[in-house]
Amino acid sequence: MGYDTVLDLLASRPDLSLAYMSIKNNPMLAAAASDPNAVATFFCPTNAKLAQVFMYHTIPGEAVYSYNLLGGTFETATALPGYNFTITSDDLGVRLKAIFTAATVTEPDLMGGRTVVHVIDYPLIPFPFGNMTAPMPTTPPSPELSPSPEPSPEEFPSPSPEPSPPAGYATVLDLLAARPDLSIAYSLIASIPELAGAASDPTRVATFFAPNNAGVAKFLTDKNTTLEQLQEDLSLLVLTQLFMYHTIPLESIKSYDLPNGLIEKATALPDYNLTISTDALGVMIWAIKSKAAVVEPDLTGGRTTVHIIDYILLPYAITPDPAPPPAGPDFFASPPISGDQPPNDHPLAPTVKDLLQDDVNTAAIASLIGMAGPLGREASDKDAVFTFFAPDSVAYASAYVEWEVGMRTGMYSMAMMDLWHQGRAIMADDLKNGDTISVGMNPSLPGSTLTVTILEGDVFINGLLTAATVSLLPGPGAGLARAWHGPDITEVNLMGGKAVVHILDKWPLTERTTRVFGLQGATPLADADRSVMEALVVDADVVVTTYYLFLSSFFAAVTDPAWKGTIFVPNQLAWQRLANAAPDLNLNMSDPKAGNVTKFIDEILEQHVLMGSAVPSSAITSGMSAGLGLDGSYSHTFSVMNGKVYLSSAQGTQAEVVKADMMAGAAMIHVVDRIVITDAFATKYMLNMTVPEAPPASMPSPSPPPPPMETSMPSPMQSPSAPTSNATYDSLDAALSANPDLTTSRDLERLLMKNVQTSTMLQGYLDMGYSFFAPTDSAWISYWDAQEFTLSDLEAKLTDEFDTAPILSVAYPLFVLMGAKDITKISQVTTGDIALASTLLAVGKTDGMYSLTTDKGLVIDVLSSAVIKSPGGNNYFYVVDRVIECDDCTVLSPFR
Repeated sequence: MGYDTVLDLLASRPDLSLAYMSIKNNPMLAAAASDPNAVATFFCPTNAKLAQVFMYHTIPGEAVYSYNLLGGTFETATALPGYNFTITSDDLGVRLKAIFTAATVTEPDLMGGRTVVHVIDYPLIPFPFGNMTAPMPTTPPSPELSPSPEPSPEEFPSPSPEPSPPAGYATVLDLLAARPDLSIAYSLIASIPELAGAASDPTRVATFFAPNNAGVAKFLTDKNTTLEQLQEDLSLLVLTQLFMYHTIPLESIKSYDLPNGLIEKATALPDYNLTISTDALGVMIWAIKSKAAVVEPDLTGGRTTVHIIDYILLPYAITPDPAPPPAGPDFFASPPISGDQPPNDHPLAPTVKDLLQDDVNTAAIASLIGMAGPLGREASDKDAVFTFFAPDSVAYASAYVEWEVGMRTGMYSMAMMDLWHQGRAIMADDLKNGDTISVGMNPSLPGSTLTVTILEGDVFINGLLTAATVSLLPGPGAGLARAWHGPDITEVNLMGGKAVVHILDKWPLTERTTRVFGLQGATPLADADRSVMEALVVDADVVVTTYYLFLSSFFAAVTDPAWKGTIFVPNQLAWQRLANAAPDLNLNMSDPKAGNVTKFIDEILEQHVLMGSAVPSSAITSGMSAGLGLDGSYSHTFSVMNGKVYLSSAQGTQAEVVKADMMAGAAMIHVVDRIVITDAFATKYMLNMTVPEAPPASMPSPSPPPPPMETSMPSPMQSPSAPTSNATYDSLDAALSANPDLTTSRDLERLLMKNVQTSTMLQGYLDMGYSFFAPTDSAWISYWDAQEFTLSDLEAKLTDEFDTAPILSVAYPLFVLMGAKDITKISQVTTGDIALASTLLAVGKTDGMYSLTTDKGLVIDVLSSAVIKSPGGNNYFYVVDRVIECDDCTVLSPFR
C-alpha cells in the first residue's frame, strides 16, 4: 500500500509516531515530507530506537547545573542502561562526548519542574540506527547533515547525522586479527589472558593506539633485538604494562574531536600519561620515552576507537644503558616484585621541578628555579608546556667562574630564564642545525635567543651570536650532555608533566642577558632599550623588590621596555622595616605554606606604581598628589624638603627617595627607603608602619671579646616582648666563633661561604635578612650518627662533583630566609628554601623557655639567643639542642 507523501506514511504508523511528530513540527522538514514529487530515500527510525536516544540524553536522579560542574572531564551514566557519555567543563564551556557524536551546551540551566534542561547543538547518539553493533563513523558528520542550517525542501535528509561508515569489527581483537599489518600486536595481546579479555569485550569504551608491524620492526631495530628475543626477555608484567600504556580508558576519542595543540590523557597504566599533539601535519602521540605518528585513525572495535601508529609507546626505559644491550634475561628490566611502580631510570615526573630535584645531576638547578618567576610556577605545573635546557652540575659550577660576576639574585633569575622556551615542548629529534630558539624573560626582545648548531652529530646550544664582526662570548656554546643518537638516550627528552628537559654540559646565556650584566666586555643596554627589570637586577640595594617583581603579576609590564609608568622601588631597608612591623607574615612567595602571599605582595607593589606617566624627580613639588595603582585608587602625596623628595600615604608612612631618575625604556624608577601603604591595606593586614624604630643596639667592643653564648646568658627567651639580648655581633661567623660549643656549626658556615657556588647563593638570601638556628656540637654528633654521613662527606660531594644540593639540604633548614624572624613574636616559622629544603616549625613557650616543634612532633629546645647587626636591621641568632632537618630531603637519600 502506498501513500501520497512521506508524512502521510508516518502519520499512519503508530510505531513511527515520534519521527512523525518531529518532522511535522519542523516547517522545512514538514514541507519536504509533504511534497509528493520529492525523489529521495528515507531511513526512518522506529519509536523504540528514538526513545532510546532520548533516554541517552537523560541523567536520571540528579539535577546537574552547569555552575556546579568542576573543571575537567568525567563520565556519567544515563537513563539508557550501559550507555554512558562524558562531560567536559573548562574555560571554553561545557561539552558532551557521546559514543558516536559530540555536542556543546549552547543554553544552560533551564528549568522544567525539578529537571534541569541544557540546550545542545547536536544530538547525542549512543549507537548507529538499525544495528546495535555497527561500526562507528570514521569521519565527522558532514555539514549538509547537520540540523543547522536546515536542508532545503528539495533534499529530504536522513535523520541519522552520521555518514555511512566502512565495515567495523565487534571487538578490538577481531580488528587486530583481520589486519595483516597488525599481526604482531594481535599475537602479543592474544597471548596474555588479561589483555585478550579486555580486547574481546565489545562493550568496553576506550581508545587504543595499535602499533603496526613496521613500527614494531623499527623499535626492534632500535633496540638491536628480534621479536623472538623480545618475547623471551620481556616479562609478562612489563608487556602488560606496555599495552596498558597504549590505552586511554573510558573515552572513545576520534581524531576529528581532537583540538589543535597539545592535550594530556591518562592511560590505563596509573600515573603514566600520554600527550597528544594535533596540527595541520596530523596527530602525534608523545610518550615518556618515545613518540609515534597516527598513520590510520578512527577504526572501531566494538565501542573502542583504534588508531594505528608507527612506533611503540614507551612509558619507561625497558633496556639498561648503554646500548646495545647484551642478550640474555637481563636485557629488559623487570618490575619490582612488590609495588606497582614500573621499572624506570627516569620515571615520568609530575612536574619539571620534581624531575630536576630527583636527579643529582640537576638538583643544584632545582634549588634556583623557584626564584625564576613564571618559570618557577610553570616548573611546578604539570600542565605547563615548555622546553627547559638544564645545565648539569659541572656546567652549574663553572658558570660562576666564566661569568666573572658570581651569582647575584637577579642573575639567578635571568640566567634561569635564558634556558626556558615557552609554549612548546621541543623534542631532541626536532632540533635542527641553524634553529633559533626564543628564550628569556621577554622572548620578543632583541637578543633573547639561543641557536642550534649540529657538527658531526654533536648538538650545541649557542648562547651568543658569534658573527665575524661580533664575538661577545667566544666558545662553542652549550652542547647536549648526551647525544640522543647514542646509548644515553635518557639524558634528553626527559618529561616533567607536559614539558621536556634536555641536559646541557654548559650554561648558555643570551646576548641580552650578557649585555644587561656587562659580561665579557659586552656593550651595556642603553637606558632607552632596557626594561624596568633589567635596570633593577644589577642594583644590589633592591634585591628583594626585584625578587618579588619576578614572582608578581607585574612581571609582564616590568620586562617590557615599552611599558610607561613611574615605579617607586623599596630598597632592602624598606623590606626589613616591613618584616619588623609584621613578624607573623611569611614573605617567601615561593613557599606554598605562605598562604596568599603573592596577592599580598602584589597589593604592596601596586601602591608604588604610577601608571601611564614617567615622572622625573624634578617635576615633583610639595603638596602634589598622585593616584597610584592600576586604576589610580591609591592616593599618595609628595613633599620636597632640603632638596629631598618624599612620598607619603594617608596612613602616615613617609618614604624618602634615596635614588632618583633611573630611566628604563619608557619608565622612570625612583628607589625609596620605606613601604608606603594606605590605611585600608594596613588595617586589612594588621600592619603598623608608623611605630618608631628602636635605636640600634651597640656593637660589641673588640676588646674584651663578646661573652660566650651559654645557657645562663641574658636572653630574650626570658621575656616575650624582648626583641634583643645583651649579646650582639657584626656577622654570623662572629656569633658562631664566640661559643666553643658551636664548632661544627661554624665549620659548616665557613665551608658554605668558602665555596663560590654556595656562598653566592646563601649571601643573596642573607642580604634580605635572616635568622639562624645553630645546633650545638653534641646535637651534630647525634645527627651524624643517625644519618651515617658527616660534614666531610658533604664537602667531598661539593668539591668532587660540584653538587651543592646535599650540603644545602643540611644547611638551609637552619636558616629563616627572606626576612629575619624574632621567634618571641611569632607562632610558627618556615625555615630553608622551599625549592630545595625547608621545614615548618611551631613556636612554643614553657616556663619561660622557647621551643620549636616539627610536623613530625620532634621538639627542639632553644638554649640561648643573640642579635646579628646588619645595615638592613637586626638578624636573629639562636642556639638549639637538635639539628633541624628538612621535611622531605630526598636529595640526601644516597647517603642513607
